[in-house]
Amino acid sequence: MGVSLALVFHMASAIVVLVLAGWGLRLQRDFRFLRAMIAIAKVDGSDQPVRRVADIPQQFICRMARVFAVPVSGRWVRSGSDSKSGLTAIMPASLAQMFLRDHVSLIHFAESRTVEIYVASRRVDAASQADLLARSFGGSVQFKILQAGENHAR
Repeated sequence: MGVSLALVFHMASAIVVLVLAGWGLRLQRDFRFLRAMIAIAKVDGSDQPVRRVADIPQQFICRMARVFAVPVSGRWVRSGSDSKSGLTAIMPASLAQMFLRDHVSLIHFAESRTVEIYVASRRVDAASQADLLARSFGGSVQFKILQAGENHAR
């Protein structure tokens, strides 16, 4: 009662096909998300209605980082009651514009509900950009914009 070589080959090739199909579908989903973020970022907000995306902030930021190939460090720390951890109406245009314009090099989940974004170039005021991002997430997340390579005390 042996197992034939043909059976082993067919089982292995079936597993490889399933893995490749899953990888392809994930890649296709990431490209669709990337195209949507680029389209949102290029829309002039003055004459177009504001687009909102309902998503969980942590997952949205991680998905955006994965699509733009930006490393993520730290863990999303949840507070005690954490009533704001569910779906949030996110206006992604400002975050997408930052990824496209400012060369984001790292995203770090710092203290409770605070995201540090390290950028290579700082063309705009970091405080105003951080306030704009916080408003884009409905105030449920706080942002810090830091320039990569600087020594920041924690």
